[in-house]
Amino acid sequence: MTHSSLPFISDSANKELPLPLYVAQEWAFKLTFVDQDGNPSSYLYSINDWVKGVTGTAQPSRLLNELFDSTEELKSSILIEKLPYKASNNKTYQMDFTDAKGLYRIAQELRSTKSRPQLDAIKQYLAAAGVLVDEIRRDEDAAAGLIEDLETRHKRIREQGKKKRINFVQTAKDTHEKGRPNYAAITNAEYEILFGAAKDELVKTLDLTPKQAARFRDHISTLALQAIDASETAGAIKMQQLGRKLTTPEQIEIVRHCARLVAPAFWSLADYLNVDLLSGRPRLESGFQP
Repeated sequence: MTHSSLPFISDSANKELPLPLYVAQEWAFKLTFVDQDGNPSSYLYSINDWVKGVTGTAQPSRLLNELFDSTEELKSSILIEKLPYKASNNKTYQMDFTDAKGLYRIAQELRSTKSRPQLDAIKQYLAAAGVLVDEIRRDEDAAAGLIEDLETRHKRIREQGKKKRINFVQTAKDTHEKGRPNYAAITNAEYEILFGAAKDELVKTLDLTPKQAARFRDHISTLALQAIDASETAGAIKMQQLGRKLTTPEQIEIVRHCARLVAPAFWSLADYLNVDLLSGRPRLESGFQP
């Protein structure tokens, strides 16, 4: 068992890091961890370091105690182990450590405030990335298997996506104040966040014929389909949850917000797999591989 801490590392391209350490690197805070068996999935992390890092508080123990007191089931729902922790005064104390899932749960329960501007960004990143993306990002074999699996399931995923699209369209209609959503504006807002451009520009990028453009989603990658599916599924749920009629700008903003949460996970996957998210084609430094 090894006991380590990770200072800020400027090279953000380090894909070997487990997600908690990747977050610590990106937001420049120390996160002490224990390597139990050489498997990054089994790392245990200092809860105090995590709370201090994601909130910026100078009193992580106090904030953590307040959190446990206000959310009674939290402490019992996560793994907590007392392990040696070397403090800045060079003294060693027995402190609380937890696994990655415990850190995610704690971050979820912490409240964002003006004094904790980084917490909201970290929570959105964790929500979008999740444990699955982390495992894929670090495990090349898993990523290769995912590509093969996704390609063999592409047709089925597309068929499922059509059904979910119908549900999204109906939900948008049912929740719109006049029953006439601006589907083109909603879709373009979604695509601009997920893929960086509106549909017309994406059609040009993919060099689709008018007939192909009419069936746009038949000509994009499996990852792109899943990104759209996640964004629209969340958007439909949010529209229903609000329990009132929505204006066109409100519907557009809901979809745009859901796309913002979803996009980082799929961008991370596409970057790791070295493929273009929209087309699924391999990338070279200078662009698409011919």
